[in-house]
Amino acid sequence: MTRFTVELYNNLKYCAETKNTSWVMPVNSGIILDFPMNYWVTIYRMAFGTVIVLLTIAVICAFVPKVQRYNESYKKRAEHQEENSRLAEELKKLRDKQERFNSDPSFVERTAREIGMVKPNEIVFKYTNEESKVKKQNQ
Repeated sequence: MTRFTVELYNNLKYCAETKNTSWVMPVNSGIILDFPMNYWVTIYRMAFGTVIVLLTIAVICAFVPKVQRYNESYKKRAEHQEENSRLAEELKKLRDKQERFNSDPSFVERTAREIGMVKPNEIVFKYTNEESKVKKQNQ
């Protein structure tokens, strides 16, 4: 620090300790300013308030993306839980159906016939309505 800044610091310290209402530049500087101390207090308070506002804005800007990311992950979590419950219900139905296949022979036979299977040495008669096909062709 230069001699000027040391004298300036000492002078400000002296004014603060004695509650002097005016502030004078160091004598050796050749500059004499007579400002009331309330002026400097006001400037310091405004600067402090500005710093607080800027810090608040910085904190808000830092956390807004994190809050948005949290909301997105919360929505995805809800979607995944809904899908999990749907899949769990489907799995339960499939397990019940598997249990019926293992325990109920009539269910197995009915399901096999629905997909077109027949027993060995069984004769299958398929009826078709020939008259309706002939009428459609003539029209």
